Formats: sequence, structure tokens, C-alpha cells
Amino acid sequence: MRFCDIIGQNEIKEHLQKAISGGKVSHAYIINGEKGMGKRMMAQAFVQTLFCEKHGVDACEECPECGKVSRRNHPDVIYIQPEPEKKNIGIDDIRQQLVSDVYIRPYSREIKVYIIPDADLLNPSCQNAILKTIEEPPEYVRLLLLTENAQRLLPTIRSRCIQLDLKPVVNEDEKIRAMLIREYELPEYVTESILQFAQGNIGKALSLAGSDRFQSMLDNVFSLVSHVDSMKAWEIAQKADQIKKAAAEEGFDLKEY
Repeated sequence: MRFCDIIGQNEIKEHLQKAISGGKVSHAYIINGEKGMGKRMMAQAFVQTLFCEKHGVDACEECPECGKVSRRNHPDVIYIQPEPEKKNIGIDDIRQQLVSDVYIRPYSREIKVYIIPDADLLNPSCQNAILKTIEEPPEYVRLLLLTENAQRLLPTIRSRCIQLDLKPVVNEDEKIRAMLIREYELPEYVTESILQFAQGNIGKALSLAGSDRFQSMLDNVFSLVSHVDSMKAWEIAQKADQIKKAAAEEGFDLKEY
């Protein structure tokens, strides 16, 4: 993943690239944004550039280091994960994968990166354990906390991290439209509807593009609009209920659109 592959978020990309080129990468970042906004892509582009052997402001995606980061098997890039049988990261996971690991020096490079997804869902014990690492990290450690709501983090954590807020992508409809057509070969009316519903959230746009339920909902909408003049009241109500149900399954409140 390269910065140039990420649509929008130019201010954040420029901030991270300046930090890399100027040798001023912080020891801890919060990458914040709603689901689907591209937090993991931004984190991966950042980390891949940090490890890239070309030492530029974007990953080359050709060197062995880029390959290992891309495949998520780089020994110095650690994704904190819950135990297989659990849904959320717990205190034991933080202790074993982070607290006890940070003092093991990097294997192949001069830095070691820890990525913590859904950091805002961590309980107070987990957050306090992370705080101790953030307060006194070894010089080679970098932490990336990915959150949907950074306000759920302890104020002491937020004050010690650089927070980067991902925002809906605006003025990039052409690029998003081209991506959807290229990846999914969608009809124009479906693509335009996705752009409307996604509201600048590229992850949501991709999810809708691959959703049979969403396309079924659209078919029902266009069918209703096309035949409403010839339909009876009960048929209109039935079709409307089907549309509302399909929208609810996709997490939409049609009143917002």
C-alpha cells in the first residue's frame, strides 16, 4: 500500500510524509475515523514507507521490506490481536504482545512498529498498560492506535499522541467512480447511487459495491419509481417496506437521503 494509492486524505498524507522526510516521526499516533474511512490503509502506507529500502516519502512496493510489510509478515511490525477465541483485545494480549515485547530490539531495521486496531474499545486496564509504554517508549518503538472514536481513549493517552482525523473524501467522485467501475464493472445508476449513499466514505462505497442486498434494494427503488402510477396503494406500501428492510440491513436510515 502506497500513499499515492489512497484517495483523498491529502493533509494527513502530507503530514506523515513530511515527518518521514524530516526525520521527525512521532513515537505515537492516533489514526481516527469512522468505519470504512481507511485507517488501516493509512497505517499500512505509513509503515510500509517507514520500512521501504528506497527511503523516500512513499513505498516503492518492490523491495523485500515493502513485500514483508504488505504481506503482514514483517518481524518488526506487530499487529496487536485478541486471542483466537475472543472478540476484543484484553489485558493479557496487551501485556504479552506489547508491554513484554517492546524491550526486544528490532530484528532487521532501526524501528519497531505496533499497530493497535479498535484501540478506543480497550478497557481502562488495557489503556493504562499502553499509557506506560507511550510515556517511556524505547527510542526505536512507534505505536499506531486506530480508533473510530478517539474520545474514548484516556485523556493522558490522547495528550501524548499525535491525532490524525480521517474525514469524508470530497471532490474526488471521479476517482471513486473510476475505482468502482474498474473493480466491480457496475452499471452507471448503481455507481451513482453508491456515491450518494457512501457520502465520501470509500470503505462504505466498496462494501456497497459488493453487496447483493444493496443492489436488490436499488432495483426495488427503481421498480417502484417506474411503476408507481400503475400500482395499487397496498402494492406501493409492500414495495416500500421491502426497500426499508433492505436499507436497515445495510445500516441506512433512508430519511437521511
